[in-house]
Amino acid sequence: MIHNLFSTKIYKKKFPGDLTKFQERIIPQLDKIFEESADNNEQSMRAGGICSFNVHPNIHQQIDIQEITDFVQSCSAEYWKELRYMEAKTAVNHAWANIYPPGAYIDRHNHIPSILSTSFYLKKPVNSGNVIFENPNREILRYQPYLGLHEPDQYLSVFDTIIEAEEGDLIMFPGYLMHSTEKNMSNENRIILGFNIRWDLIQ
Repeated sequence: MIHNLFSTKIYKKKFPGDLTKFQERIIPQLDKIFEESADNNEQSMRAGGICSFNVHPNIHQQIDIQEITDFVQSCSAEYWKELRYMEAKTAVNHAWANIYPPGAYIDRHNHIPSILSTSFYLKKPVNSGNVIFENPNREILRYQPYLGLHEPDQYLSVFDTIIEAEEGDLIMFPGYLMHSTEKNMSNENRIILGFNIRWDLIQ
């Protein structure tokens, strides 16, 4: 018998609303946000990608993305219970947008001190790249003789897990997890809405 211990649960769910209508309304409003964010970009963005967090960390207070905010909050309540955390109320703390032109990606980072973080795939062309999660024990595990670990082109990537996403998918994960993305190999932009989740104890 094999016991699979200490697994990390990642939450994924498809937006049930009218995504096309939402895209048509929201994507044009993000142009100015990306333009204003370009000169104070997040350090982990690469090859022309832009993250609005440093300049616009609360876009849910600037533009009407209530449909998605409500969706994120309902998902966070489900995920919270699945993780068996203490009883609490969860809510969106920050909301921002990332754009990845062809060739762009984001380097490894995490969202500490946020408990939960979310990526909502607002625009996700085919071959535009997925999220890569890093095993939090990688620095310890790399001393074990795992298959492929000592191949130059696979070094440490044996501890990575790629979660594939489609347009309209939400992926939620613990904020401590190091993660990155694949390069956008399409000819179109990939756009995500990011959310950090806060929690408050129920009195």
